[in-house]
Amino acid sequence: NERRCQKKSWGAGAIYAVAHEMAQRGIVLSALNGFRVHYCVTSRSAGDPNFVEKFREALEASMVTMRENAQRVIRGEMSFPGDAGLYGTLEAAMEPEVSRGGVGKYVENFLF
Repeated sequence: NERRCQKKSWGAGAIYAVAHEMAQRGIVLSALNGFRVHYCVTSRSAGDPNFVEKFREALEASMVTMRENAQRVIRGEMSFPGDAGLYGTLEAAMEPEVSRGGVGKYVENFLF
């Protein structure tokens, strides 16, 4: 699963840094746990015939920056910008794993 591999190689907080980089380029994403983002299609974006291209360019530029920044974070040279450091720590604490307490605890955490 490429998403899981990217998450592990970039570290906690990376998805929030992706959202931060996109915001710097005028596209607001909501970062979700599990290395996912959400974009709400609005009348402004839906009515802009160039929006898909703007989104693609912003995403490509953000990913270039993220690849560079992630390596610096891994080497301990910097922290992710914006709220990524704080939320990355919270995400790690809130994301249940079967290895932490068995299947029952995993399902309980998932449902509640």
